[in-house]
Amino acid sequence: MARNNTDSSSPLPGFRHVLEAALVFGVICGLADASYLYARWPDISADLGLALRFAHSTEFLTVLAYLPYLTIILLILRPVVKARGWTLEISLSMLYFTAILPAGVVFVRRLAGMVAAESLLVEGVKADYYFVKYVWLLIPLAWAISASLARLRTKTPFAVLSSRLVAFAFAATAFLIFTPMWQGQYLLARANIYSGVDVGPEIRLILVGVLVLSVIFLFVASLLIGLLAKPARGRIFAAFLILVFILPFLPPIFAGPPTAGTKQSQTQLQGRPSNVVLVSLDTTRVDDIGCFGSEVTTTPNIDSVAQDATCFDNAITPMPLTGPAHMSMLTGLQPEADIGHGVKSNGILLSEDIPTLATELNEAGYKTSAIIGGWPMSRQATGLHRGFNYYHDIFHEGIRARFLPDQIWSVSVLKLLVKYLRLTAFVPMGRTKYADTVTDQAIEWLDDNSDDPFFLFVHYYDPHYLYSPKAPFDTVYTSDYDGPYKGRFFDQAGITRETPNMTAEDIGYYRDMYRGEISFVDREFGRLLEWGDNSGIWDNTLLIITADHGESFEHNYYFAHTDRVYDPLIHVPLIIRNPDALAEGISGNRVDTLVNLSDIYFSVLSFLDLQPSENPDEMHDGVTGSVEGWDHDLLPLMVGGVAGNPSENDETQEGEIINAEPQPVGWRWIASQSFDFAGPGETSLGRFYTFRFPQSKLMFSPDSEPIQPMLQYFNLASDPEELIDLYPEIAEEDDLRVYIAPGLVEWSLLQTITDDTPRSFEALEELESLGYI
Repeated sequence: MARNNTDSSSPLPGFRHVLEAALVFGVICGLADASYLYARWPDISADLGLALRFAHSTEFLTVLAYLPYLTIILLILRPVVKARGWTLEISLSMLYFTAILPAGVVFVRRLAGMVAAESLLVEGVKADYYFVKYVWLLIPLAWAISASLARLRTKTPFAVLSSRLVAFAFAATAFLIFTPMWQGQYLLARANIYSGVDVGPEIRLILVGVLVLSVIFLFVASLLIGLLAKPARGRIFAAFLILVFILPFLPPIFAGPPTAGTKQSQTQLQGRPSNVVLVSLDTTRVDDIGCFGSEVTTTPNIDSVAQDATCFDNAITPMPLTGPAHMSMLTGLQPEADIGHGVKSNGILLSEDIPTLATELNEAGYKTSAIIGGWPMSRQATGLHRGFNYYHDIFHEGIRARFLPDQIWSVSVLKLLVKYLRLTAFVPMGRTKYADTVTDQAIEWLDDNSDDPFFLFVHYYDPHYLYSPKAPFDTVYTSDYDGPYKGRFFDQAGITRETPNMTAEDIGYYRDMYRGEISFVDREFGRLLEWGDNSGIWDNTLLIITADHGESFEHNYYFAHTDRVYDPLIHVPLIIRNPDALAEGISGNRVDTLVNLSDIYFSVLSFLDLQPSENPDEMHDGVTGSVEGWDHDLLPLMVGGVAGNPSENDETQEGEIINAEPQPVGWRWIASQSFDFAGPGETSLGRFYTFRFPQSKLMFSPDSEPIQPMLQYFNLASDPEELIDLYPEIAEEDDLRVYIAPGLVEWSLLQTITDDTPRSFEALEELESLGYI
């Protein structure tokens, strides 16, 4: 092949060629990312600044990701080219090939996983099989594209026209491969995987626009590169690079706000001119809070709130899973499919026709804000951003927050470096925030918005594994431990498999690290508390502190919370500080009435003198354990309201409770259910169901080992650790719970989790990274 050196005196590609390749392929991938963003969250197009920032960030980050990668390739390629005596055209073909291949490999790996998912039993084997199969198709395709682009770059007489056609085809192919129009309608459908992406007419128009822009960009980029490659244009090149680097820093035109939510309602305030702050401590056990009896974990700031508040000693979550539990908290509904919100797994979006506290309060004229600490509560995973004027679910800090918005699905070398080459130490990634960041963001929002009545939801995620508190809380409870796990990064799947060989001290080490997380959250919550004291907002603010679920370190079920219903998982802390009760001199009291996380929804509306969209009886029609005629408002309990639950010892007839008149407050029992999943090579634990009474519980599992099915009864008053199964005894005595047990079994049969619930492939991937899959 004749050597052509129209733009270089050397057959070796130089650094400017690296810049060219990074620019071309990086922006194509970035445009693909942007098209996905618009397809999945079309509402962001209403905020032009935010949309421009996200689109630009995807392009910019991908270009930056390609630069170091291609520079390394260049250093490896130079001696090879010199030894072989290759022409510039062949050298550029090799360089472009290494630029195209990583994005192709990422796509092929993703495609193989989706196709293999139709056969879950051998998914791992099939995924590898399909990956190898498709890679063999990818390699010659990538080389053909690379060679054509190299001919275009060196301007050999042979194929200027044909290479431009290839460039057009490449742009169209990149568009089709990396957008949900292809992914959602063809690949996912063929693989029998359901996606939450809805490609409507407006989205199609946006995606076609992205395609047109990507094609135009290729021709503009070719012209621009030709100019910049000339030495005389060096200053222009430098100015161009500076512009690219500083563009995302230019507020507010290009940068936009860090996050966005529902537009604030301009209606006149319809409720009480007061505030509500709801604090959720993710994965926090009730017995690791000082005011609930912890003798080890110190939580002085939470305890100080309890001194002026009411502690509910019998608060239960309907499901020990982040998404479903918070949806009950914020909607007043149970996880049942037909009579509740229907969400029984993380990564499932709440139906848009279900009102939430945020939508209700926004429509009533309140400012609404949510500061989210972990991806399972992100807008992609829940859809709970509806109604919040400000929903901060970007989990990076500083520059990372500006350049790497978590709403972006990155199909770039960045993805390859993190997921397949495991180079996480060099790439800023993350799907959680530390508690100090959450508090900083909450205070920042309050500084600007607390003059008007507001609802602020603060979500602290730290107690959730990975159990990695910031210093000094990483050693405050673990100073005496010197075992093999000290300082070891907590890998949920790996360490859980090792628990049969772990000593009590080893398990205790991680329990103490978990305690450190809770104490760290308490310290950071203290800063939020102090800000409120200094600003005086607490005098007119309902403050609620609770948790979505706990964590298990017992019952041979360690470091998890999803597929059991023992009390450490479903019994949660609930503290409510009501300024009305304080005004009446009532504080520091405790309530033993059985209450549900869903009662928070009704209590907040009651405090603000607002009515729910439906009355509580309609919302709880058919919900097992609910008491007819109760409005689920917890606030009367704090100012001397009548408490009480139907007695567990009332006489029964044909399985029904009699002599148990409807009470003004409380549940007869709370039905709680677990989720079920098993990692690769693990045995499914099955699902568990419980009717949690005020001082006891019935538990049922249809698939438990070694007895199938299994019914258990625990007296929590005499056996708080749930170690003594009393069901055989009460069965012999013909006890009340024997008549209720069939109801538990019947209810459990209705609690199916279907496989056709819309959930994106990206949501599955994020849940896997957090240990849920």
